[in-house]
Formats: sequence, C-alpha cells, structure tokens
Amino acid sequence: MLTLEDNVPLPERGVRDPLFLQQAGDILKKIKPRQSFVVPKSKLHSVKRLIKSDFEHLVIKGQVIQPENKFARIWRVR
Repeated sequence: MLTLEDNVPLPERGVRDPLFLQQAGDILKKIKPRQSFVVPKSKLHSVKRLIKSDFEHLVIKGQVIQPENKFARIWRVR
C-alpha cells in the first residue's frame, strides 16, 4: 500500500564534492574489465553521472550491497 509520509529527508546527491569526483575519475581511468570498487551508497548517483558525462565508453554496472551499511559496488563489465 502507498502511504504519505512527512519529514523524510532527501538523500544527498554529492555531485558537488570535487575531491570525491576527482578520486572516482582517477579510479575509472584505471579500471579494467571485471574489476570493481566500492563507494558509499549516497555517492552512487555522482559516480553514475561522472560515467555518463566523461566515461561513456565504459560498460559499467552498479549495485547496492550491504544495504544496512549503505555501500554500493561498481563493476566494469567490458
């Protein structure tokens, strides 16, 4: 059932964190097929935007892992 809820905070997108984006970009430059890395779940959107804008040639899959710990793993498929 759908219900309305009050005062639920929006998740942080983290796009404006230049240090994190630089670190993610450095890893994406080095990543090879079948390698992966872990990011905080709150930063997954930032990495996806970075891939879409600067690394569109990479085939990447992201999956939330250990939801209670709030992490996501990003794999390079090809």
